[in-house]
Amino acid sequence: MHSSDLGDVYGNGSLTDLLIRFVNTLDPNAPDADVFWPTYTPESPKMLALVDGETPLRLIEDTF
Repeated sequence: MHSSDLGDVYGNGSLTDLLIRFVNTLDPNAPDADVFWPTYTPESPKMLALVDGETPLRLIEDTF
């Protein structure tokens, strides 16, 4: 996380609802969410990326 991401997580940004749901239910997803964040598995290593533009959250393959 970078300092530019803090507003997205702790402010009224795109990650705030995901974080609150995850803390309360261990599942960040909701029926009305903008993005579905699947469970990370070795078979399907998806991670959520913060990107600039119209769609601030995007799933990408974890190739790191």
